[in-house]
Amino acid sequence: AATVPAATSSKDLGILDRWFVHRVEKIQENAELVQKNPDELLKRFLGAVPGALFVLMPLFALCLKLLYIRSGRGYLEHLVVALYSHAFMLIGLLFAFLMIGVQAIPGLPAPVAVFSSLIASFTLFLLVPLYLLWMQKRVYAQSWVKTLGKYATLGLIYSFLLGLAIMYAVLAGLSS
Repeated sequence: AATVPAATSSKDLGILDRWFVHRVEKIQENAELVQKNPDELLKRFLGAVPGALFVLMPLFALCLKLLYIRSGRGYLEHLVVALYSHAFMLIGLLFAFLMIGVQAIPGLPAPVAVFSSLIASFTLFLLVPLYLLWMQKRVYAQSWVKTLGKYATLGLIYSFLLGLAIMYAVLAGLSS
């Protein structure tokens, strides 16, 4: 527990120290809330994904620029591709959230809940990646071998960056 020692007053701490102590205290408070209601962590995680996607859009465009450096396209053209890609990902995520929300309807028959869960999973884990691959192949018009290699490279880099952004967003959510 990172609390301020009794001998140190808050006036003795610098602005950053006070901010950090306040954030740690909020994380402790919210950790208790998450322990009482584990769904709270999932809610914060899922709530962090859209913001993380939006923040990572320029980095995605930069990765595209580096992967397709010989394409003759400028950064803004890659940013447009990133905007379309992220818009599709966010629409897929919205649809999946709606399908997950359907499961929470009281009195919903079990087969309908299972079906909505399958549709959400299908959308996020199959349709979105397939669309992104198709879009990358169509926009940059390279062979399937080159496209698949660059798609895999971009996917690994972006997954790592997305993981970092989501961890930061969840921590920021827990500390607010």
